Parts: sequence; structure tokens; C-alpha cells
Amino acid sequence: MVSKFVRQCRCEDLIDSFLCGDNRRSCVFFTLTTPDVVDLKEMRGRWRSLRHFLVEKMGNGAKYVMNYELHPKGHGWHIHSVWNRFIDLR
Repeated sequence: MVSKFVRQCRCEDLIDSFLCGDNRRSCVFFTLTTPDVVDLKEMRGRWRSLRHFLVEKMGNGAKYVMNYELHPKGHGWHIHSVWNRFIDLR
């Protein structure tokens, strides 16, 4: 498990890279909801596959921070992520 301090440092570094100097870029918030409940290990594997696809589509320099959330009503997972680039899913 990653400590809160390490997560906070990584988020701060990521935000700094988004908004540094004259090269300001906007952040994009993206939420994905799954229809089924699976264990966290399975969800990580699904996210890894999607993440590889998205990074390949967006090219080098794509950065993100994300969070898994089991939906409180038990219908699936929410995966919240913030990216430094627009995600064109067409």
C-alpha cells in the first residue's frame, strides 16, 4: 500500500507538470463506471489495459492520476482520473 505522503507528493508533482511555467495546459477529469462488481485485482487489470490504449492514443507525455471507488450501491466500480490531455474516444 502506498502511503498517503507518497500519493500526495506524486499528485503535487503531477499538478506542477500540468501547470508549470508558460506551457500551461488544462486538466481533464474523466470518470468510468463499470457495470459489474469484481475484485480490485481484476479491476486493476482492466484499468491497465484501458490505460495502455489511452496512452498509446494520446502519445508520449500523457500523464494522469487516478482513483478506484467501489460504488456504494454495489453496482460496480467508478474509476476517476485526471489527465493532462483531452481524451478523444471516437
